[in-house]
Order: sequence, then structure tokens, then C-alpha cells
Amino acid sequence: MNRMNRILLCGLLLCPLGAGERFYGQESRKFMSEPIISATEDSTYSYSIITDGDPLDSPVLSGSSLPAWLTLVDNGDGTGTLSGTPQPGNVADHVIRLDVSIKAGVTQIYSTSSAFAAVKDDGSVVTWGNSSDGGDSSTVSDDLSSGVTQIYSTERAFAALKVDGSVVTWGRAGQGGDSSAVTGNLGSGVTQIHSTERAFAVLKIDGSVVTWGDSRYGGNSSAETGDLVSGVTQIYSNHYAFAALKGDGSVITWGYPTFGGDSSTVSDDLISGITQIYSTEMAVAAVKDDGSVVTWGHPSEGGNSGAVANYFCTFAVQDSQEFVITVAPVNPIDLVNVGYVSEPFGFDFESQMGSRYVVEATGDLKKWGVVKTYNGTGTLIRFEEERDQVFPQIYYRVKVVE
Repeated sequence: MNRMNRILLCGLLLCPLGAGERFYGQESRKFMSEPIISATEDSTYSYSIITDGDPLDSPVLSGSSLPAWLTLVDNGDGTGTLSGTPQPGNVADHVIRLDVSIKAGVTQIYSTSSAFAAVKDDGSVVTWGNSSDGGDSSTVSDDLSSGVTQIYSTERAFAALKVDGSVVTWGRAGQGGDSSAVTGNLGSGVTQIHSTERAFAVLKIDGSVVTWGDSRYGGNSSAETGDLVSGVTQIYSNHYAFAALKGDGSVITWGYPTFGGDSSTVSDDLISGITQIYSTEMAVAAVKDDGSVVTWGHPSEGGNSGAVANYFCTFAVQDSQEFVITVAPVNPIDLVNVGYVSEPFGFDFESQMGSRYVVEATGDLKKWGVVKTYNGTGTLIRFEEERDQVFPQIYYRVKVVE
């Protein structure tokens, strides 16, 4: 007798890994297909599995404790097939669990002097190395389980920026690992984190700045609090000091005075017009909107640019014009002689009453000599000159001198 007993796949569980959560940078996957929960002995069972999400996320289908008569085929794109043929001895309820998983690998690694911190694509963090210098993050493990986007470091401490704008710190307390004194300001709104060797400074969305860590290295900005409560657009740092660029082009500095924290010697140049800031380990250079450069910090480490200041802003030739200007004599009168002239040479010129006139002569149009002067009469004036020498060419001109 052919038995047609039904087999119930009792309690079929279809579970995406981390169900109900969203990975940072990835969409959480869900089963979209309805499971087939009944089968018949000696008849083929088949369930086509479909999940949502991007196939490029490399989803993985897996089954827990599947009975021997069932086979799971994973297509590698979030789909698959669960199939098989139950035998008479398989008549029973079978609890099936299927999982869809997304691989969460490391996307970036950061370091202090002796420890590492790795951010995974699910937003979690893994740390190792010298426990005092950030290798042990167990005290903040819950805060580092998801949502971390970037990690920053001093020489011996880490600060993690989360997707919600909060900051998590760990490592050597006096060098930035302990931010408890400013915890209330790090719960949200942080957009940037910067560091010196032993201190952190964060920029918040409202343009304010929050600092902690070794005060000598910029961890205490209380002296500049009034200038850092708003308007800051960017923070820069070297190993020992910070510089904040404000929206009005001014710059505020703090930290180790000799190495960039004190910019009082160039304060007038930092009131406005700054567009970018750069640094060495112990000095700072700021570019202004007119192309000039302002420097401060340790003189031998780049803080003194006096020797090259004239080279920062120069003029580049964009175009050229070349032309000739010809200067003609004033009222020239040409006379060409070929020999002795026995008769006087002369000419007439108009005059005005009250004016004074000078007759000049030259043979080369370069050097003119005064021949005679006249007072104006309001009528024609006759100029005459005895010629007792041979000149190839003589030019005469009349000038009004008063």
C-alpha cells in the first residue's frame, strides 16, 4: 500500500543575521519569500528562497541542523533553493532555521604608538596591542559595537566618531583617552576630530570647539573659549598645538606656546583673510587671500619665513606690447645749404602782444641752441640771420616761452 503521509516542517525560522538592525554602510537583509511548510513522503519538496537588498553585498544563505533529506543551494545573490525528497522514515515535524548573512569585514585600520583599532563595515571596532595605549577597549565595547565611521588618535589614545555625531574615547587617560570632563559636549553634533600628540579637539556642527587631553598640548582651550564658541569652520594641528580657522578668515591658536600655540607676534596678520593653514611638527603657516603667507612657531622649524617673505607674492607678466614713438620738432623750418650764402636768411612768424618768443636752431634735431628772442607785437615778426658758414641742413623752430 502506498502511504501518502504529510510531513510538517514545524517552526520554520527564517532569520537575517542581526535582524531588526541596520549596518552602517549596508542595508539589513530580510526574507521576502513565504516558506513552504509542508511536504509529502516520497515526493519532491522545493522552496525558492528570496531575500531583498543589493546582491553586491555578497549575502550568504545558511541552514542550521537541516535534516539529511534536505539540501540548501545558495545562489550567492540572496536567493537559493531548499529541496529534497523525504522518505517514510522522515515523517515527523522538522524545525528548520535559515539565515541570511552579510559579511562584515575591516574597512580601515588606525593606530596609536603601540596599538591598533580597526573599523568594520558594520560600524563595529576591533582593538589590539598595548592595552594602556588603546589596545584594550573593553570599557567602551558597547559603544563600539556599531555606528562608528572614523577613528582618530593621539600618541596613546583613540577617539571614535559615530554616525550620530557622538564621540567615544579610550586609551591613556591623560593623553585623550578620558573625555569624561566634556562628555556632555560629545553626545551629538560632532563633525570633525583633530589631535596633537596628547590632546583632542572636535568641531561641532554649531561651529564650537571642544577640547580634552594634556593641557600643554592643546587639551585645555579655556583661555580662548570666547573665540571658540561659534564661527569655527576648520581645525588644524601640528604635534603640539591647534589652530582654528573661523568663517571671517581669522585664526585662533592654543597649545604649546613655542611650537604654534602662541601666535601673538603675528596676531595683526591673523585677524582676517586666512584661507588655509599648514604645519610642520613645531610651526604653522597660514595662506592669506592676497597670496601672502604668515608663519609662527619654532623659528628653525618653519616658524620664521622672513628670509623668503618677498617671494610669496610676486607679479607674473601676462602680456607685452612693443611700439615706436616718433617725436617731431616743434614748428621746424628746414634750410638746405650747398655753399656760402651771401644774403641773409630769414622767415616771418605770427606773434601775439604780451608773449615772448625764442628762435632756436639745430643741425641734428637733438641739441637746440637759442639764436634770438623777441617780444610779441601782435603782428608778423621777421627773423633774419647772416649765413657765413656752410651747413648741409639746419632746422629752426619758434617757441613761446611766456
